[in-house]
Amino acid sequence: MQIKRPTPAQTLVVVLLANLALGFFALRAFEAQMIALDYFSVSAKLRILRLILQILLVANLGLLALAFTPVRARMLAVAAALPRGLARLKGVNLLLFGALVVGFPWFVFSANGLYVEAFWARFWVFWLCALAGAALLHAARPSLPPLDAFLIAAVALATAHRAAVFLPEISTYPLSLGWSEVSRYYQASLYASERLYGMDLPLSITHPSRYMLQGLPFLLPGLPLWAHRAWQVFLWWSLTGLAAWGLARRLQLQSRGTHVLIAAWAFLYLMQGAIFYNLLVAIIILLWGFDSRRYGRSLVVVLLASAWAGFSRVNWTVVPGLLAACLYYLEVPVNERRFLPWPYFWRAFAFFVAGIVAAFSAYFGYIALSGNQDVRQFGSAFTSDLLWNRLLPSPSFPLGILPGILIVLAPLVALAVWGVRRQRAAWHPIRLLGLAAVGLALFVSGLVVSVKIGGGTNLHNMDASMLLVMIAGVYVLFGRNAAEPDAAVSAPIWPGGLLALAVMIPVALAVRTGGQWPERDHSAAQAAIADIDTRLARELRPRDEVLLISQRQLLIFDMLETDFALVPEYEQIFLMEMAISSNQAYLNQFYTDLHEQRFRFILSDRLFKREKSEDADSLAEENNAWLHNVVEPVLCAYYIEKTYSGINVQVLMPRAQMVCDVFNPRPDN
Repeated sequence: MQIKRPTPAQTLVVVLLANLALGFFALRAFEAQMIALDYFSVSAKLRILRLILQILLVANLGLLALAFTPVRARMLAVAAALPRGLARLKGVNLLLFGALVVGFPWFVFSANGLYVEAFWARFWVFWLCALAGAALLHAARPSLPPLDAFLIAAVALATAHRAAVFLPEISTYPLSLGWSEVSRYYQASLYASERLYGMDLPLSITHPSRYMLQGLPFLLPGLPLWAHRAWQVFLWWSLTGLAAWGLARRLQLQSRGTHVLIAAWAFLYLMQGAIFYNLLVAIIILLWGFDSRRYGRSLVVVLLASAWAGFSRVNWTVVPGLLAACLYYLEVPVNERRFLPWPYFWRAFAFFVAGIVAAFSAYFGYIALSGNQDVRQFGSAFTSDLLWNRLLPSPSFPLGILPGILIVLAPLVALAVWGVRRQRAAWHPIRLLGLAAVGLALFVSGLVVSVKIGGGTNLHNMDASMLLVMIAGVYVLFGRNAAEPDAAVSAPIWPGGLLALAVMIPVALAVRTGGQWPERDHSAAQAAIADIDTRLARELRPRDEVLLISQRQLLIFDMLETDFALVPEYEQIFLMEMAISSNQAYLNQFYTDLHEQRFRFILSDRLFKREKSEDADSLAEENNAWLHNVVEPVLCAYYIEKTYSGINVQVLMPRAQMVCDVFNPRPDN
């Protein structure tokens, strides 16, 4: 791959200009955060730090001005001498580079991470670490060009950071780490419900393959909650890594180092969504198994990948077949001059048809075997509201779905277009039309799925579009696409700036994740669990029922000594799905049970009665659906007996007298 690299003089100017811009935005973000926290008024050290940063920016501005004068030659000589001086350290350079790779996420997780919570402040620190890493790599490997050294350093630092962001999830904290975190383990436990709960329960209607993967540790009875959390972190690391490695492997690169670099970058790219690890199983099957030279084998691979996709998620039923067709367009030349080569078209189209058949067979097969009596619940995704305002920046997603996905895709699309235009003879029009049609279809469908209520807070529903652009872009970039016979083409010279942008956007989005290591009050959580246990032991009578809307891990992992049977209905994630999809039949049964005060105790996350503004508050529509369809009916029939401070858990008990109609808690509305 030939790259148009900047000259040393251009590199000097770009580095100084970028450092000045990043430093300016970082200083502003740092000042805004410290002023909001009122830290400058009480900390002389922070005021001195601000002054030092201001002096450094002024010095940077002076160096930038000197770079346009005859002094530039002296500056370039000093810059060139630095790696030569570091080269005397030999292998120590790589050890120092390793320390940087470990040190950056450690700094972000530490107490000092407070000062780089703002993106620009953190990214400036990252930028300086990447520059230092590039100098160390260039000193250790003098043949490595500066641009390459910088991109390698940036990818290595960002990959280590993004992987480390998962580490706080491996926690012994006994309560939920987030709104739905422990609910996922309950859904996973349904695959072992007979052993765990003594009853054969229906399986989840959403994300069945995710919960099957998460449920594998239940094959080893007695594992604690932290082990299940560690398993999920391993799933994120391993399955994302396998998909990334599968892409790099298909490029058939000669250099092992380049192979590792592409895999690390692909890991970052996949995490931009992030693309859920259970969906990546289908991509792993495809990338590792598809062989365009062996059509029959590839057809079997598509059937397997599509069956998994259908088992995973209804809107992924078409994805493996379409991506397989695109791999065919990329790897197989047409070998015909006519505009519509029908045999070629039908061979690619067969992957799509076979994939659809396999995916829907798996989808409907799971519905039939899941044990759910009301199969209409599987259609909740088709009855939910579409919130088109989330395409643009909103409180739920400040970046906005449309601007966000364009930022992610634009550099790779631009590189692919650049390469195709310079190798036009290598492509038959039907191949380009096929790739463009699939890309447009996946992009539009991803936008529609993203605006469904319950989504639109990140880019994960644009996953299929992101995958296609990643695969096609990397194929064109590394010349892996097959050329038509007798096509006189030469390898293009790639613009270094555009290539750097394609690398750095996933890097930047990785750097903005994570933060200070969360401090959780374990003693308060244990005290709350003990108090809940005491209340249950004191108040429960034979045949009384306890509804755990949330925190079902207390039962799963035997954290309570009081013995009571699981009430499988009305679990938090499922109840929210029914609330936002307005499944009135399910909600009416819930209201009937509330009206009859079926439950002696209800354990829930805190129930808030505040209606949120759709223009000003994040996830306002979801909050309001939960408020009107769940919170208000519950509080008609139950009162809050106990709220545990700081841990977001409440105990509710039946009211002596209803305060409103659970079926219509807001009659005036």
